[in-house]
Amino acid sequence: MLAPAVRPETTWAFCALVLVVAAAWPLLVHRSFGRRAAVATAAGLALWLGVVWQLGVLRWLMPLDDSLPPAFAKVLVPTALAILAVGLSPVGRRWAARLPLAALLLLQSFRLPLELLMADLAAQGALPPQLTLHGWNWDIASGILGLALGVWALRWPVPRALVYGYNALGSALLVTVVTIAVRSAPGPLAAWPDLPRNTLVFFEPFTALPLVLVMSALLGHVLLGQWLAAQRKRGEGDRAGG
Repeated sequence: MLAPAVRPETTWAFCALVLVVAAAWPLLVHRSFGRRAAVATAAGLALWLGVVWQLGVLRWLMPLDDSLPPAFAKVLVPTALAILAVGLSPVGRRWAARLPLAALLLLQSFRLPLELLMADLAAQGALPPQLTLHGWNWDIASGILGLALGVWALRWPVPRALVYGYNALGSALLVTVVTIAVRSAPGPLAAWPDLPRNTLVFFEPFTALPLVLVMSALLGHVLLGQWLAAQRKRGEGDRAGG
C-alpha cells in the first residue's frame, strides 16, 4: 500500500495544526497545576508525537489482513481508554474545575481548520469524500461553535444549558466522524465498497490525525463535562449553604 500523494504545503499546514494543538495542553496543565506539571506534560507529549510518527514510518497501523481487531484499533482503542481514564479521574475533575470555560471551548476551535484541511486532502484524492464536510462529516460545526462560544465566554457568562448542548453535539459529531473513518478504512470493518478507502492515517505525519487531534477533541469534551459537573456541584453547595 502506497501513501496517498499530498501537496507539501498541505502537509506542513497539517503539521503546524498538530503542534499548535499539542502545545495547548501544557498551557492548560500549567493553568491548573503549575509549571512542573506543565513541563512533564510537554515532555510526555513530545515523546507521544515521536511514537505517533514512528507508527506511520513503520506502517504499524496498516491492516495486513482481515483479522479482528484491525491493527489501528489496537492502538486507537487503548489510547482512547487512557484519555477517558485521565479525564474522568479525580485529577481530571480538579484539572477541569480550575480551567476557565473559555479555554475549554476555544480548545475545540481547532476542528474548524482541521475540517478545511481534510476537505483539501479529499480534493487532492488523499482522503475519501465521505470523511469531509462535502460528505457525511459535519464536525466543522464543532469548531465554529467552539470558537463562537469561547469568544462569548471571554466577555460574558454563557448559559449553562448552551454549554451542555454544545458538549453533547460536539461529542456526537466526534463519534460520527470516527465511525465513518473506521468504516472507510480497509480491513474487516470496511463498508461502502464503492467509495474510496481511508488509508492516509496509516502514514506519517497523518497518523497524528486520529492519535493526537481526535484524542485532543475527546479529552476536551470529557474535561468540559467535568467542568459542568463541578459547576453544578458548586451551585448545589451554594443552595445548601444558603
